[in-house]
Amino acid sequence: EMIIHEEDYDKANIILIINNQCGLQTLLNYILYLCIQFYHILLKSNHIRTDSGM
Repeated sequence: EMIIHEEDYDKANIILIINNQCGLQTLLNYILYLCIQFYHILLKSNHIRTDSGM
């Protein structure tokens, strides 16, 4: 019976790891997306500054 419980425990751990991986990937993608958005805003503001400077 102990072996069965251990196997179930391992399966639960694997499922948790997979769920965490998916969550982590989503989080990383979201952070990356925000960074890109922020970068574009910075580029636009830099262009505006240089244009008004000229």
